[in-house]
Amino acid sequence: MSAVKDSLFTDIRARWKENQQDSGYLMRDKNVIVIARQLNTIVNADQILVLQDGNLSERGTHCELFKCGGWYARVIAEQAKTKEWKIQQSQS
Repeated sequence: MSAVKDSLFTDIRARWKENQQDSGYLMRDKNVIVIARQLNTIVNADQILVLQDGNLSERGTHCELFKCGGWYARVIAEQAKTKEWKIQQSQS
């Protein structure tokens, strides 16, 4: 069952990336709740809510939350660092 779920989520993620530009159009003028693991998928949201331990800890737009320097800003900064990672092949 786990392999099926992993495959399903991989497929959903791939389709989401392919249709990200279309998603802005599809979500326009609608209330949409998105639970995001990759924060780059929600940077254009009108409002972002950060929940910690079941409580609302931060609320605002991407720019507002980034300026505050809280949890959201720290995670965005860490995710940006990962774009610079390079895998080195071992020399055996």
